[in-house]
Amino acid sequence: MDNLYQNIDINVKRTIVIGDIHGCYDELQKLLKKVDFSANDLCISVGDIVDRGADSWKVVDFFKNTPNAHCVLGNHERRVAGVIRGTSEAAWSQLHTLSKLPKDKHKAYAKYFESLPAVIETPHAIITHARLDPNKDLQHQDPYHACGVGGESIQFLTDENAVPLWFNNWKSKYSLAKPICMGHKRYKRVELEYNGLYALDTDAVKGKLLSAIVLPQLQVVSVASHNYYDESLGEWKTQEFNRKYKDLHLLPLSTIFRTLDKDKHNAYELKLIEKFHLLVKQYDFEEKTKLLKRQFIYKFAEVPADGSKKGKYFKNIHTLLDSDLNERLVNFILSGKSYHFNKISSLYQKKSLEDIASDYLKIEKWLNSTKVKK
Repeated sequence: MDNLYQNIDINVKRTIVIGDIHGCYDELQKLLKKVDFSANDLCISVGDIVDRGADSWKVVDFFKNTPNAHCVLGNHERRVAGVIRGTSEAAWSQLHTLSKLPKDKHKAYAKYFESLPAVIETPHAIITHARLDPNKDLQHQDPYHACGVGGESIQFLTDENAVPLWFNNWKSKYSLAKPICMGHKRYKRVELEYNGLYALDTDAVKGKLLSAIVLPQLQVVSVASHNYYDESLGEWKTQEFNRKYKDLHLLPLSTIFRTLDKDKHNAYELKLIEKFHLLVKQYDFEEKTKLLKRQFIYKFAEVPADGSKKGKYFKNIHTLLDSDLNERLVNFILSGKSYHFNKISSLYQKKSLEDIASDYLKIEKWLNSTKVKK
């Protein structure tokens, strides 16, 4: 990601700079139609064309395949490329976005993102994602700085007019021949300084507006957007729940009980708990316990009352048990105590529901095949 600066110095009628799209493809097309985008125009994105929305890859393909459409590097493009390369930790939005793209295409898109410049200059404007560094000229901006990488830890300080201080510092050091357009975060207004600075992130992905500025006319145009953010997050949580817990019967019980023992549960943990209890009911260990106890009594007679006879009874059974049978489960089955699943689960903290079911089946098979003299 060392493409610092791109100068598009061609004769065009207009430069249309669009704010953070975040996969809002339908809104992008509506906005382009509204401004009557044509081959005589330039369409420039301020970055963050991917993540959180519904159609990230359709948006990327538009900018990749449209000759007069270009994009600067946003922190979300940078992050997606890093996740693909294995150099960045993925947040839910990158995982969700990449889940919608065949894995054999990941590297090609990472390469495209890595080719995006930190700054684009057109005949009408200067475009970057989040900010410019006043200590460097336009041709040598650091993509890491320009992207505003760092999330909430990065402070964008403003003056009393809500104009970012970096812009004031830039303006005092360099002549402002063209307006600067950016995105990344929502400011109180789009036009931060007339013919000087435009903040075009208007929260399209969260159901607000997708905005653009048409230059040189300095016309701000917007279209209403849908709240894809909540939908995408819900879809991802559902996918994760289904992926993580599709083999719930194979998870160690200790893992499940950590969730059960929490004081508060979110909606997906409540679904997990509901699914777990349903699984326990389907396995029907209570009925299995009763049936096996009846089989033991049939084979070995009733369990004696406390005393030496009871000890001899259990010793006789343990002597006959196959080595792979769970003696503690046998003791539980014969204990005569009232059934409760927690009593079984205490024997299987590091094992799963399927392990318990397997042990019940082994005991059943052993009882059916063992001949005992009463």
